Amino acid sequence: MNSLKKHGLECTEDNMIYGGFWMECADKLAKDIAYEVLDRPDAVLCYDDEIAFFFIKALSRHGIRVPEDISCVGYDGIHLAKVMRLTTYSQNAAALGRTAAERLISLIEHPKTTLVDRINTPELHAAHEAALKKWLASIGYPDVTME
Repeated sequence: MNSLKKHGLECTEDNMIYGGFWMECADKLAKDIAYEVLDRPDAVLCYDDEIAFFFIKALSRHGIRVPEDISCVGYDGIHLAKVMRLTTYSQNAAALGRTAAERLISLIEHPKTTLVDRINTPELHAAHEAALKKWLASIGYPDVTME
């Protein structure tokens, strides 16, 4: 949310939906979107890749296509995400653990009064680059390039 605010994008309780951590929540959200209980969002960021897969499957049962009709992003970068062409953020758990251990050892050996608040930045793996670019343009970032 800090990143959205930094870029002048409004993020309020009115435009966020907390779906929970269970597949049933993804199914309910897909139904609510399909039956217009909720306005169709431009994109949904899921708790993890597994929930994203289930959400996409639930959407498809209702004739809603990803990424053509709605964008869906997972969060953990499991191997299956590449195989299934899911756009996901990779947390790189090995690098996160290594960096945390190195910083902990450094703090033990050289105590400081302040800590760094971020030790890892997730990487975006865009399986549907065109849909992602379209969504970024719709929120005011038409010139973003993918690496």
